[in-house]
Amino acid sequence: MGMLPDETAQHSVGSSVVLHLLPGFLAVLFYVVIAPVVVVNGFPSLFALLLAGLFVLVPFEFGHMFREAKRRTGRFSLWGIVPYREKLRFRLYLLTIPVLVFFGILIAVVLSTVDQSLPGTLLSWLPNWYYFDVVFTKYSKSALIVTGVHGSF
Repeated sequence: MGMLPDETAQHSVGSSVVLHLLPGFLAVLFYVVIAPVVVVNGFPSLFALLLAGLFVLVPFEFGHMFREAKRRTGRFSLWGIVPYREKLRFRLYLLTIPVLVFFGILIAVVLSTVDQSLPGTLLSWLPNWYYFDVVFTKYSKSALIVTGVHGSF
């Protein structure tokens, strides 16, 4: 069956920093390379971000977990390295989900003012395609369908 991981073992601070920042850095790098191509072909830049998630974030993060599983247990199985798998009580879901949605909306509203001011001031050097276009009327129906279907996965 393989040995279960030592749940008290922790990453070094450097490893934690790399494991938290490297996936985002790689996704941004992919986005910067692919977004101009996506926009030129009539898709919103959001589609490039979704592609970064599919082709960079998911493979990197699952690849790291499977590599750790093989190293620790000798098998490519996440069961040996993901210790917290207990189901939550349904009542806790009913309480937690609305609270998280409320705080997500609150943070989005508060940060939207900051987000609107950054392109014209601090980040004025970034090209227009770098920002998400919230006006989708200029894109074809098929481009929006492809983006929406991809985003729903």
